[in-house]
Amino acid sequence: MMFRFRKLYADVVAGDGSVTVVYLTWLEALGARLAWAGIERYGPDGRRAVYHARPPGWDFDPDAVRHGWNVRLELLDGACELHYSGMLPPWHPAGPPPHDAIEWRVLIPRATVTGRWTGGGADATMTGIGYCDWVELRRPPRLLGMRRLCWGRAHLASETVVFSALRFGSGRTWSRAARWHGRTAPRDPGVSVVSDGTGGVEILMTDAAPVALISARLLHDGSGLDRQRFPSVPVRLLARALTGAMHERRWLAVPARLGDTGSGWAVHEVVSFA
Repeated sequence: MMFRFRKLYADVVAGDGSVTVVYLTWLEALGARLAWAGIERYGPDGRRAVYHARPPGWDFDPDAVRHGWNVRLELLDGACELHYSGMLPPWHPAGPPPHDAIEWRVLIPRATVTGRWTGGGADATMTGIGYCDWVELRRPPRLLGMRRLCWGRAHLASETVVFSALRFGSGRTWSRAARWHGRTAPRDPGVSVVSDGTGGVEILMTDAAPVALISARLLHDGSGLDRQRFPSVPVRLLARALTGAMHERRWLAVPARLGDTGSGWAVHEVVSFA
């Protein structure tokens, strides 16, 4: 069966702790080609709002996502524009991938982001620190044998850490992390990720002191394929058929380590697959 799924994930956390997440997604499966775009906004009050935008073109090139990247999404009654001024080089995890049908890489580890919302009777601007990555699957997720994904990115005052840890039904695990100090090239330390399942995470690296993610707010706790993200019943049923049951817990956290205490933000999540 021909299958190809591509997704760009981008986020920005503003100084007040509000979070904006952008998804650009392309799917080729069962002879069909689907594309969609979405924005999720999590306010300081904990409320989640989901918006749907005009789908992106099929010629999208992830390698063009770098310093100076701009994205404009046309909404039903307005638009959202984001400008990423990247500070750090991209990262592709060293060694074999978690599966021969999975590609994951970080396009923008850290960036200053400025944005603007228009429409709906009012304009609003935002400024914060953001991140962007890319994933491509060449087999339906439910056939990959994944059981648990723990992922996150942490922006400390002088350091950036990105991590991903996968556990498969066979018991096999895969984990990678990158660490940037200042504006230096990324380092790929050995890593293990300890999550308590309630928002607390400790990232253990072989070349640096551990980084603790102290939960500030639970952003989302529910199906990763819910009605807000997939309002169309046929598309939602297709997504569930290809992915299987999927539960997502996403948090906003404060990263901290000895000597570099809680002066930034982290976004991380645990995704469980049935």
